[in-house]
Amino acid sequence: MNGLIPWKRNASTRNGNSQITPISEMRMDWDRLFDRFLDDVWSPSSGVASGMLLDVSETDDQVRVRAEVPGMNPEDLNINLAGEMLTLAGEKVDDSAVQEGRSYYSERHFGTFQRAIKLPCPVDADKVEAEHKNGVVTITLWKSDAVRPKRIQIKSS
Repeated sequence: MNGLIPWKRNASTRNGNSQITPISEMRMDWDRLFDRFLDDVWSPSSGVASGMLLDVSETDDQVRVRAEVPGMNPEDLNINLAGEMLTLAGEKVDDSAVQEGRSYYSERHFGTFQRAIKLPCPVDADKVEAEHKNGVVTITLWKSDAVRPKRIQIKSS
C-alpha cells in the first residue's frame, strides 16, 4: 500500500525491489510528474505570489497588511508604496550549498518574488510602519485624512 503514495517512494525502494518492472517504474515517474504539475497549478503558492500568503484588513483609521515570509530577513524584503499600490518584493536564497545524500522531495521555494496589492483606500505615505516577527511582516498604513470617518456633532436648538 505504501507504494501507492508518491511521497513515500524513494530510490532504494524502487531500485531494490525486483518486482518493479520497467513499465511500472515508468508509470510511477509519470504519476510523479502529474502530481507535481497539479500541485503547482492548484496550490496557493503558484503564480506571481511565489508562496507569499497575505491578509489585508482595515479599521476606521488604518489598513493592515500581513504577509508570510518564512525564512527571510527584513533586509531581504523591499516594500514600496506608490499611490494606492503596495508592492512587496524580495529574493529567497537557498542557503544549503552543500547537500549530503540524495534529495527525494522538496517543497521549499527559492528565487525572486513580487506581489502588488491595490489598497482599498488612499493612505498617508508618511505614516507607514513595517514590522517583521516570526516569519510574518506586518505593514500598517494610516488612512488619508480625507477618507477617515469623522463624527459630526449635532447642535440642539
